[in-house]
Amino acid sequence: MAEDGEPHWVALNEVSNPRAVALAVHGLNTNVAAIFADLGEALVEPQVLAFGLQLSGHRIDPQTRRAVPGELSAHADFGRWTREVREAASVLARRWPQQPRLGVGYSIGGAATLAAQAEASPFQGVVGLAPAVAMTPLTRALCRLNYALMKPFGLEGWAWRPSAVRAPYRANDAIAANALYTGEQAQQTFEAMDSAGLQALRGRVTVLMRQRDGVVSARRVRAFFEQHALDVEWRTLPERPDGAWSHEVFDRSTLGESWDTVMTAIQARLQRMGLED
Repeated sequence: MAEDGEPHWVALNEVSNPRAVALAVHGLNTNVAAIFADLGEALVEPQVLAFGLQLSGHRIDPQTRRAVPGELSAHADFGRWTREVREAASVLARRWPQQPRLGVGYSIGGAATLAAQAEASPFQGVVGLAPAVAMTPLTRALCRLNYALMKPFGLEGWAWRPSAVRAPYRANDAIAANALYTGEQAQQTFEAMDSAGLQALRGRVTVLMRQRDGVVSARRVRAFFEQHALDVEWRTLPERPDGAWSHEVFDRSTLGESWDTVMTAIQARLQRMGLED
């Protein structure tokens, strides 16, 4: 939260008489305004006012349009990001007490949104875009190895690794071992939850992702929700035409023809929240 109590967010659209409000939460080292611009535009017609939350370490300088160098490594903490989602949702609840709230999260932001929902139930519905609830074994091993190699030398916060996020969407050019380790923190958070602690997710969650995701394991994420019988609506997105493994699923450019599938799923979730056409 800023000193004035305002969440660090950007308005994704303008809706004068909203029927619902949405909080969109970005992934690791991504620029929330860039990745969710299409979402904000698409939510105007159903009259959903949308904000994009800038997690600590990802706040974009309006002059350079990039994050402040070193800020991500200084604030990389999954628990902190989960708390920021919860606090931002509380602000929405106070300002628009009559409107239902939708949480939309991508990757680590999807995991933080789901964790916030499990802890405090601030949303009436949640849509997770490839949420980082469970990584692929290779990704998890690399996160642990990166951190283990850097920490003994005090370099875990040094932004040394070139970012895998494409230029139009990235917040920082390089990423530190402790920032990558937030994926491990997220997975440990969900592994520690029991079914009783996850009841706020039951029947309120939609997950969309490709089977061939190079970061998050679709099989393991789905197994997690099924293990706890959370009645999650699961939608498998078509694979990329070139057959490549892709973790980027958040706008028209990255989704291609699957964009309509995502928006249909979001509309369906809004209807379950009480918004009829």
